[in-house]
Amino acid sequence: MRKKGGQVFLIGAALFIMIVVGFTSLSNYVLPSSTDYNFDLVASNIKTEMVSVVEHDMQNAESNLQDFVDKTGIHLRNTYPEASFLFIFGNTTNATMINHAPDIDSLIEVEGVTFDSADDTETLNSPVSTSYTIKLNGVDYIAKFYTDTQVYFAIEKQEKDEIFVGFA
Repeated sequence: MRKKGGQVFLIGAALFIMIVVGFTSLSNYVLPSSTDYNFDLVASNIKTEMVSVVEHDMQNAESNLQDFVDKTGIHLRNTYPEASFLFIFGNTTNATMINHAPDIDSLIEVEGVTFDSADDTETLNSPVSTSYTIKLNGVDYIAKFYTDTQVYFAIEKQEKDEIFVGFA
C-alpha cells in the first residue's frame, strides 16, 4: 500500500493558500462611493426645462421663468443642501443671475459680478456684457448673451476632497 501523506500535505497547502488569497482579496476590496453625483445630467435637465419654459412664455406672451427658477431653487436646496448653484437668464438688455450657496465662501464665482450674500440675485440692465465667465472647480465656463433670451445653469458641490460640477 502506498502512503498518502504527501497528497494530504499538498491538499492542505492548497487549501491554506486559497484561504490566504480569499482574505487578501476581501481586504483589498474597494466599495464604490455612495455619493456619485451626475451634476452634468442635473444641469442639462434643468437647462432643458428652462428652455421649455422660455418657449412656452414666448408662445403665450407670459413670463413664468422667474417662478420656475424660484421653485427649482427651493427644490435644489432641499435635495442638495451643501451644493452651490447659479441660474443665469436674460438677454443683452436685461439679465438676471441668482446665486445660491450654503455660505458666502462657497458662492459660484462669476467674473465681473459681485454677490453680497450666500443667497443673492443680481439684475443686470443694459448694456449687459455679451459673455460672462463662470468658474467651477478652476475651469472657466462661458455664458453668452444674445438679443433672444438665453438660459444657463451651474451647480457645484464639494464633498471631502472631491468636487462635483455641472454646467449647461
